Amino acid sequence: LDLTYLPYRLVPRLLEEDLAKESLYSLIEDKYGFRIASGHRTIEAMRADAEAAELLHIEEGDAVLLLTSVSYLDNGQAIEYFEAIHPGSRSRFDVDVVRKRTF
Repeated sequence: LDLTYLPYRLVPRLLEEDLAKESLYSLIEDKYGFRIASGHRTIEAMRADAEAAELLHIEEGDAVLLLTSVSYLDNGQAIEYFEAIHPGSRSRFDVDVVRKRTF
């Protein structure tokens, strides 16, 4: 269950694209000429409300994971905000961690 927001003024013809056939990020970078440089994601455990349960075919109150994310262009401007709800029983996330030295 995903909900994504993008600034219309930056990607005005995006609704005409077939996102089942092409990556959102590929379109943003290749068609619109922007470079996505970074992002921040939060993963939070919670319980499914009635609407999420119905859409995900689970029971209300079942465990779900809420992901929220903001992606930024190389100039620091936010290009994408999304929220996604994943059933806890059908989710797996692999995370790579890279240490950056700041000295």
